[in-house]
Amino acid sequence: MKIVDTTPAFLTTSAHSLSTLRQYYATFPSVFEEYFSYHCTQTDSRLQSALARYPTDLLHINNLREQLPSLIHDIVHLYEERFYISYKQTIHLIVGAYGSNAYTHRQILPDITFSLERMPKNSDGLRVLIAHEIGHAIHNQWTDLEGIDWEQIRWESLLLGMYREGVATHFSRRIVPNVAEELYYTYGSLGGKEWILFAQENQIDIKRAFLKDFNELSEKQLYREWYSINGGERFGYPRLAYFLGDLFFQHERKIKGDKTAILAWRHPNYLSEIHAWMQLLE
Repeated sequence: MKIVDTTPAFLTTSAHSLSTLRQYYATFPSVFEEYFSYHCTQTDSRLQSALARYPTDLLHINNLREQLPSLIHDIVHLYEERFYISYKQTIHLIVGAYGSNAYTHRQILPDITFSLERMPKNSDGLRVLIAHEIGHAIHNQWTDLEGIDWEQIRWESLLLGMYREGVATHFSRRIVPNVAEELYYTYGSLGGKEWILFAQENQIDIKRAFLKDFNELSEKQLYREWYSINGGERFGYPRLAYFLGDLFFQHERKIKGDKTAILAWRHPNYLSEIHAWMQLLE
């Protein structure tokens, strides 16, 4: 595994402007091409808003860049101990423009990027988030080792995305056990106990609303409402698809066992199984 810390190039400038931000992005073109293509808009207004927010987050960014390498190595080691799989790709540390907090790149064996200005201040939530993102990569790697026709995977499907978030949530629970339940979804920065209480008490309503939006909204609208940290307008809570994904994966585990559920997406008809579960409203 390799960790590429781009943050010194950001922190060397004491007072940023649009020009210096773009110079920072140009220094790491492939990393920021991925970021601005899929995880944050690159408009002048967005960057100006980020410039206004950076001063209050500089201490947090500095603290994280010191903490993250050892936390990442510890969590990678835990995956090796628990699942006998080693993460060997590259992890990028960046300062973004308040888009996604973390993501795996669009690769079979993916790199990972952590955007420090959006990462949680809660120490348990931070560890859960790291474990979650590495979990996505481990899921791909494990599946690849077992054998799969990657060309038949419908990466664009947000039903499949829901399942994958459920698997990553399961992994994070195994790697970072015994923390507050809401942290496995909110990481301490997207909501507190009220988030998990609402989700648990309104499972059917959430499921029904997701299915309605799945049938009526565009992929972009559906993603923003149910998966984005900037969504959640319908119920007032973001990323409720992660909760649904966890419910679905736990359902699968009980029926199929852990390994079979983790590898189930290899089967060409698996999307229909997810869709059938979504329609169970009892």
